[in-house]
Amino acid sequence: MWMAQAASKDAWSRTSATLAMLANVNRDPKKHKQPFMPKDFDPWTAPPAKPQKPTVMTKVSTCVLTRILLETPQGKESFT
Repeated sequence: MWMAQAASKDAWSRTSATLAMLANVNRDPKKHKQPFMPKDFDPWTAPPAKPQKPTVMTKVSTCVLTRILLETPQGKESFT
């Protein structure tokens, strides 16, 4: 497993360098002043994702849920 991951990181380091070079050759300096870096294209060096806030579950009576799920918008046919 770790050898496959190392091979993937190695391949992505070369691929991201090539992609950065290609992007810089075609870059418009007026629109994008900073040159692209290989880390911009390498998924292994991407910043970690921010943790999401946990979803707060609240207690709701079944009659409220039934009304939400079975109520149809005005003018639409019901499937029940």
